[in-house]
Amino acid sequence: MDAPAKPHPDPLTARSRWSGMVRPAEVRASSVLHILITAYAIAGFAIAVWMAWRITHNDLLPNMPTTGRWATFDWLTNYQAGFVRRGLLGEVLLRLSDATGVSVLNLAFAGMVAVYGAFAAAQIALFRSIPDASPALMIIFAPFMLGFEVLMTSATGRKDVILLAVLAMLAVCHVRRRPDEPSRAPEIALCALPALVLIHEAFFLYSPYILVFALLDPATRTRRLRLGALWLASGVALGAAVVFHGSAHQAAGICQALGDRIKLPNFGSACLGGGAISMLKASLAQGWDHFRQTYGNQTSLTVTPALLLISAAFLPMSGFISQLKQSRPRRFLVISIGALCALTMSLPLFIAADDWGRWIRMHAVALGFILCAELARGQREGWARPGPLATTVLGSSGYMAAVVLYASMWDFNIVGQLIGGGFFGRLLGLGIAA
Repeated sequence: MDAPAKPHPDPLTARSRWSGMVRPAEVRASSVLHILITAYAIAGFAIAVWMAWRITHNDLLPNMPTTGRWATFDWLTNYQAGFVRRGLLGEVLLRLSDATGVSVLNLAFAGMVAVYGAFAAAQIALFRSIPDASPALMIIFAPFMLGFEVLMTSATGRKDVILLAVLAMLAVCHVRRRPDEPSRAPEIALCALPALVLIHEAFFLYSPYILVFALLDPATRTRRLRLGALWLASGVALGAAVVFHGSAHQAAGICQALGDRIKLPNFGSACLGGGAISMLKASLAQGWDHFRQTYGNQTSLTVTPALLLISAAFLPMSGFISQLKQSRPRRFLVISIGALCALTMSLPLFIAADDWGRWIRMHAVALGFILCAELARGQREGWARPGPLATTVLGSSGYMAAVVLYASMWDFNIVGQLIGGGFFGRLLGLGIAA
């Protein structure tokens, strides 16, 4: 069993245990990092908002790129043609539109803004809560965080960000909870999980990460049974999503219901020809053929380098992970088992679908949030000390340069292939074009 935590009144002064005193230079370095983290998250949020407006409005017009149609129609999938997977959110938006007279596209845009706002705000709160964030910098600025939506326009507006926002808020609640009582936030999230599964069935496969936050602190037998019952209830929603997969008739009915409310030229062909609703009529055989065609080309050879680059973000955290295993073995075990369960449960996504990049990204972000929350708690409780790398490079221009290069010189597709030079490559391309 973990040793009892030693609360410290001021997280910043806990650094005196590491270096004997808090030097002004360290305080300034921490403040600068917090400012950079905040600015980065705000910039990412602003770009995501602009992209959300584009995909919910401009991309639906005739002769416009179809990049955003998938995400927009995924949000607008509804129950107007009968119960179907992923239809809950679109049904809610349609009912709100009918009740208020506000365009359903504007409501979808507002929903995306709200979710991205919660995602960015929770990241700011989480990362700023770490007294010494240097071990987590590569995770914070990695392309699989906010940069994923910024670099990959095809990823903007995907429903994935809904679950990621929930996990980010759980991480914040985990850090801010009172030492003498567990957080109630994971139970609230588990109560909402059936609805989340009806929004996207894949969210159930990542639900072990919610259970990790619930079980990081010791729980009574009654609470464990309650958590298990809440989790199993979401399995019923998953079963409904699997059974009512969708059909061509339902896809046409959904598009007809949307077309009655969205007066755009050629809306019907756009709805059935380039978005998530059109996939409701796809058979498993068609999905398998698409999977084989995608992975049959040479770009799939970049899968391994992409995984290595994603894993590299966690290298500076290796010292802390060792301390976690030694000082808080039960927490380390809970995180390890939870991650293994999530990876195992999500395997069907990588067998039946080709967009594995977004699903690997979900694992990376979830683990990043959990480790950052534990890092903040460990530093506040006094048992987490900077590893050799963090101690050596704190305030080092070389380490910061490495973080900048890592964050800006690569990015990957929602289907997982490396596709270019990240922010640096985009800027270089703009310069060449000019």
